[in-house]
Amino acid sequence: MNKRRWLVALGLSAAAQAWAGAAGAAATAAAGDAVPAAGAFADLHDFTGTDGAMPYTGLTLGSDGVLRGTTQGTTSLPGSVYSITTGGRIKVLHTFDGGPEGWYPLGEVVEGPDGAWYGTTDAGGASGAGTVFRLDRRGNLSVLHTFTPEDGVDGNAPSTRLLLASDGNFYGTTWNGGTNDAGTVFRISPTGQYAVMHAFGGAGEGSNPNAPLIQAGDGRLYGTTSWESRFGAGTVFSITLDGVATVLHTFDGSDGFYAAGLIQARDGNFYGTTDGGRGLPGTAYRMAADGTVTVLHSFPWSTQPEGYAPVGSLLQAANGWFYGVTQRGGGSGFGTVFRMKPNGDVTVLHTFTDGNTGACTLVQARDGMLYGTSWGGANNVGYVYRLPAR
Repeated sequence: MNKRRWLVALGLSAAAQAWAGAAGAAATAAAGDAVPAAGAFADLHDFTGTDGAMPYTGLTLGSDGVLRGTTQGTTSLPGSVYSITTGGRIKVLHTFDGGPEGWYPLGEVVEGPDGAWYGTTDAGGASGAGTVFRLDRRGNLSVLHTFTPEDGVDGNAPSTRLLLASDGNFYGTTWNGGTNDAGTVFRISPTGQYAVMHAFGGAGEGSNPNAPLIQAGDGRLYGTTSWESRFGAGTVFSITLDGVATVLHTFDGSDGFYAAGLIQARDGNFYGTTDGGRGLPGTAYRMAADGTVTVLHSFPWSTQPEGYAPVGSLLQAANGWFYGVTQRGGGSGFGTVFRMKPNGDVTVLHTFTDGNTGACTLVQARDGMLYGTSWGGANNVGYVYRLPAR
């Protein structure tokens, strides 16, 4: 079983057990309840199972100032899309049917130019290999594309959020499938016209992209692969909107394994994390436009307060500092929220005590606070939290 599928199976197993133990339990914080004053970590909402379970990724800030997110669900709950205000008022926008609509959304939803929300499911759909969907303002879901099983040339198992690019189309990746069964980069229009932009070939090019794409200032798309490079550690690549792909960097272990998503910071450089592997606990790095990588920080193993195995993309907040989460360590073993200065100095802002962070990427809302999601919580099926960007 590959790395991502192992994490998926682990999440489903833990979620199913937690749901069985928490069935019928009331949430400790009802939708709309007051939350602790700004300045400290706050649990905004504990999921109960009926309003979603096991949020795997983070949140998206809408043009209306409201946050949206997805829950991956459990073996008996197929996942949901929800909105939540910065005051903690939650609303379930859609619950997946576990069939033709798909199930198990692993990426955040993205707001389209029409005000609808677009996303992917990792599984389900007519062929069981995932879907691309559109959710309108009334909660009506339309399937824009159904992926084909296993070695389908259009890819399968999309596991990250879509990117709305400057040409008005959405771009994304699939973990598997394509002509080499090593994953793809695809384009899909808001009305569902679908095309494979690039099929990964493994070997020196890398395979199994498992992080969202970004569009940089030069108009190109940038992303990472997690597997099958020269050293088995993944790559950073760019791709034009015409589908011309270029490998910019190959990880060799000394600079990390299994890269998460990239961001382009205000200084024009790219920043990202790797979550470790082969005896390494993960790194944070800076990459220049020519692909030169500088390791800014190496995370420590085990129970050190800092945590290890950073996941998700970094966030550059309004203050210019970077924020992220680790999935392991931190004393409790469940990971941390950390701040990193551009020189690589890391400060722990919060230590999780009751469930790891999935692949959460933090988001900064209009109030300046950071928002994210985690597993665990009062009902053991996940919660939404906030904390100051200090």
